[in-house]
Amino acid sequence: MKLGALTLIFGIVTLLYLASAQSRPATAATPPCPSGLAGPFNVYLLGPKFDPSLAYNANPTPGSPTYTSPTSSTTLTAGTAMATDLGQASAIAPQFFKQQLCGLDGIFINTNDCSNFTNDVCSGSLTPKQVTENSWGYREGPWQFPPGAPPGHYGRYIAISAGPWSTATSHAPPYSGYEQMLLNQLLPWPSGSTPPAYGAAASADTPAMAVLAALAHELGHVLWYDHFRPAAGGPYNFDTFCDGTFFAGSWRHVDQPPLWRQFGAPQNSHVLSDPNVADNVADMALALVHRNPGSAAELLHRIYMTKGRWASLFAAFSPDEDFVETFKFYVLTKTTTPLTSLPITITAQQIAKTQPPDDIPKDYTNNLKRLLNRKVTCFQQAYP
Repeated sequence: MKLGALTLIFGIVTLLYLASAQSRPATAATPPCPSGLAGPFNVYLLGPKFDPSLAYNANPTPGSPTYTSPTSSTTLTAGTAMATDLGQASAIAPQFFKQQLCGLDGIFINTNDCSNFTNDVCSGSLTPKQVTENSWGYREGPWQFPPGAPPGHYGRYIAISAGPWSTATSHAPPYSGYEQMLLNQLLPWPSGSTPPAYGAAASADTPAMAVLAALAHELGHVLWYDHFRPAAGGPYNFDTFCDGTFFAGSWRHVDQPPLWRQFGAPQNSHVLSDPNVADNVADMALALVHRNPGSAAELLHRIYMTKGRWASLFAAFSPDEDFVETFKFYVLTKTTTPLTSLPITITAQQIAKTQPPDDIPKDYTNNLKRLLNRKVTCFQQAYP
């Protein structure tokens, strides 16, 4: 989520807590595209205090909050870095993605944890964890409303953190910086060793691409529920998307995810590509705990190598993140300046095998990733 100071990057999580520090009051909600797809694209500053994880409690303690849908009509200030980056992200986005954004009930900039938020500037030094916890995407469910009183419509919302915009002229980081922050949080490398590092993402290494990636990831979480749990509160059916083939070859089985997916929480087991290597993120984390970066690097290479099945390390954490990150990858490869390269140098592994940098987008562009290509094709069929 950010290069240099990691506090200026977007966070990614299915759903976390937010309490807006925004000084301007929120009023009635307005959809992202009130004039249709050809009209202006509206992103709103979220406030007041809002916690999307709240579930209805039949016996709440006095003063305890209950869930209400997020609302805001406070739009961005034209000319600020925040408004510019969002506008450029919209300009490069593929048409099918804009259509999905316009179908949401709200798109927000979350100002939680900003020490002060004025004129689209998030003051204060946010930690990567704070930024991560302020981005989310979800669809409402019956558990958030009183029993027997369902809403006429379950809203679908996404938000990204205000953290990247620390001054009126501070733009979001380039796309490679966005992915670097995610990698650093998902797989913290021990001090004294060289961590894996992303190189520039060719012509796609822009703030607009980073913003678009954050939006696409959060929208992916909404689409997960649309496809696999179409009836809010109903049963999951993992055969409803791409004829049930999306997870084949990647996951041994797919279980229902937790109600709120916390950032970096793993679930389920991979199909093993090598019977002697448990190809999963838990082994990488364990190797680092035991200060064995060489082993962790080898396992990380298995995620990124040409025969790998994943759009990113994050995709290998759980089936729902696999779906979400693959959707994000599909969006980024269909922009006006498509993502075609994002090299990653995995030093410990390179020393052992003199392996050139792994590059998922480059291998995909060159038709070298059979399983990832099949998963992307599932999204091409759903969102042509």
